Amino acid sequence: MHHASTTPSYVERPRNLLQSRGRKSLNSSSQLIDILSIRLAPGKIVHLEAYISYQGHGDVYTGAMGTFDVHGFSYLVKGQSSSSQIWVINKGNGESDNINKIVSGWEVNPDIYGDSKTHFFIFWTVDGDDQTGCYNLNCLGFIPVNGAPITPGDTLELPQGQTRISLKIYKSRDDGDWWLYYGNDNIGFTRVGYWPKNLFYTLSDNATLIGWGGMTTSYKRHASPPMGNGNFAGRISAMVAVKFGPMDYHG
Repeated sequence: MHHASTTPSYVERPRNLLQSRGRKSLNSSSQLIDILSIRLAPGKIVHLEAYISYQGHGDVYTGAMGTFDVHGFSYLVKGQSSSSQIWVINKGNGESDNINKIVSGWEVNPDIYGDSKTHFFIFWTVDGDDQTGCYNLNCLGFIPVNGAPITPGDTLELPQGQTRISLKIYKSRDDGDWWLYYGNDNIGFTRVGYWPKNLFYTLSDNATLIGWGGMTTSYKRHASPPMGNGNFAGRISAMVAVKFGPMDYHG
């Protein structure tokens, strides 16, 4: 696991640069789980490989974009999951009930979907996943728009077992809402929907942390499923490119 030492300016991390110097190595998933404020389910183990934005005093972000290689694991069973995602977070004062978070990516999760197909997903919370928020459209919050190319929770088609998708989450200068765009391999970005700014507290103005990477879950004493394409973050990892920083998008 790695900690990306970057500046808050608009940054691109293409796949062939992920192993460059100057990054602090995080030798435990538990460190990233704490930084990304991931709630552990009872009896489950989480394996996490991720990069995070530099956490300097006063650093703020208004968007993130990532392109993912998407894979299928049709043999996963309940209790197992594998995903690749972008996290957009404002941790406020650091207390768990003050953490606002937006997440989007792809996942295979039989516990949520009742199958082992690969799904496009979103997630949000305003209290560190304590009492608020949900996956996809399972509660009020995210507002889908007409004509969207995909709906949160939809199955992703995987020609020859894989595909490539691009996601962009940004805070609009026009309305202040957090918008989600979906594309194929960094082209054809189209609006999926938005999280209203008044849904959030600490995230209503900006994010203080951007994360991107892969995660698996499994029961204790059970084998973990593959993560992404099974390779560590680097030249042949499933995360192709990421951009984050001040950004806006009008069409």
